[in-house]
Amino acid sequence: AARLLWRRGEDEVRASYLPLIMLQLLAALQQAVRLAVMAAAASDPSNPTYGQYVRTSGALATLLYVSLATMCCALIVTHQQTLALRRASLTDVLTGWLNRRALHDIATREFRRCRRTGSAMFFITFDIDHFKPINDRYGHGVGDTAIRHVTGLAARVLRGYDALFRIGGEEFAVLVAGENPGAVCGIAERLREAVAAAALAVDGQEVTMTVSVGVAALDGQDHKWEDILRRADEALYHAKQHGRNRVSVHGRDLAGRGQVVRLQAVVA
Repeated sequence: AARLLWRRGEDEVRASYLPLIMLQLLAALQQAVRLAVMAAAASDPSNPTYGQYVRTSGALATLLYVSLATMCCALIVTHQQTLALRRASLTDVLTGWLNRRALHDIATREFRRCRRTGSAMFFITFDIDHFKPINDRYGHGVGDTAIRHVTGLAARVLRGYDALFRIGGEEFAVLVAGENPGAVCGIAERLREAVAAAALAVDGQEVTMTVSVGVAALDGQDHKWEDILRRADEALYHAKQHGRNRVSVHGRDLAGRGQVVRLQAVVA
């Protein structure tokens, strides 16, 4: 039972399993000692008080085990409920992506790690093009569906990258660490292509949707992660001002659809 509990627990919930695991091990040890004592008592039937003592102590140990096991189970349930509430507070209800509160915590941690180790860190930001006309024409219900449609497509492209954030109404951010600049630009372009290739079906008709994407890298002069996100936003707005449905890298653009220019990433 202790082994199953240890293997089942995730890292963040395993701590709540430890008291029950220790209790299981102690119970197993108690049973082993009790069996050994009972075997010894059986070989010496001249002392009936000894056997009575063993039975009484065993019953008390069982009662204690049941009481403590109940408390341990209550601790596990409470801990899991706390984690569920914490996840809910960090997750956007509509998309299932992380929210701004989670962005601050995760980006701060990753920024410090990347500055310490010299690893690359990037932000990819993207925004749904012409989202307001969709809302105005079809209503907010379809607008919500459009947001889920885009984030679902994006999640397939970004599979393996956990740091996916909804930072505004129809604006999103992806934190990528440890990749090379060419790979990050390729991710951004595949994201754009995936959304452009899959129209949203509304009332029997297809609504073509596109996104504008901005990319920025950690710079040696950055003092906080917000500096990277700000540059990614600037690249995003540059993409919108130059025709939408395109990827822009801070300080320079993609030369053409599907053609990636080099992004110079500077790390500390």
